[in-house]
Amino acid sequence: KIRMRAYLQSQGSEVWEICEDPTYVILPQRVTLVEKERHEANCKALNALISALARPEFEHVSDCRIARELWNQLQNFHEGNIQVESRLFETH
Repeated sequence: KIRMRAYLQSQGSEVWEICEDPTYVILPQRVTLVEKERHEANCKALNALISALARPEFEHVSDCRIARELWNQLQNFHEGNIQVESRLFETH
């Protein structure tokens, strides 16, 4: 998590910030410079996140078009795996 956040920040602060922005939506038309920059940041973040995924992770999030949604699904996916692993460890 920390390494991916650092990598996204290295691609530009707006690339990481779009992953944290719950208000971002993909607009059918991007007219203003800000709208275009936010859309580009979302595309860069999605590309970086998807490029780092293994096949099972990709299949879990492949329908995401907004970086924040993908980031949240990945966090939930991995936190769930950690919880399962912890429970399995406790039962042995």
